[in-house]
Amino acid sequence: MKNNNKGFTLIELVIVIAIIAVLGTAVFLNIRPGEILANSRNATRKSDVQNLVNAINKGLVSGDIALISSNGWKSSADASASFVVTGTGFVPFNQVIANGTAKLDLNKLPSDPLNGNAIANIGDVVQKVAGTATYKVAYCSDGKDFEVEVYLENDTKNEMINDGGNNPTAYEVGSNVLVCQ
Repeated sequence: MKNNNKGFTLIELVIVIAIIAVLGTAVFLNIRPGEILANSRNATRKSDVQNLVNAINKGLVSGDIALISSNGWKSSADASASFVVTGTGFVPFNQVIANGTAKLDLNKLPSDPLNGNAIANIGDVVQKVAGTATYKVAYCSDGKDFEVEVYLENDTKNEMINDGGNNPTAYEVGSNVLVCQ
């Protein structure tokens, strides 16, 4: 009687699993998921601050708000930071309209996508401005112009250096990116 076993031996299965594991590891290391997630958070940061700039500009053009001097940087990580859009948050402004409450055309002021407000200790991701406050999103105005800064986790495109502002470690946008030091 002839024994005709068709199938794979244990050695063949182990070799195939090892090859799949090596190929999977190589693919995983090449796509760098940490960098992809950092780039995604950076895109959110840039979009949030651009939406903030657009909302401020819209309020200025419509005459609903007037810039006031922020007396230095206001930050999303200040202990008293509020994310409301009525001028009492970390983006202060005067209300020009007599009836009603002026608001920026946003649901809330931006917070950092990594941890909500960047006040937690998150290692080398946290940046410092002027050696004092630690934050991710910051606002400054001299009463005539304004600037918004945001810190990117990895700046592979040198956007923080080439944005025209005076802080090479921050992505700066606003009506004048040189208004605050």
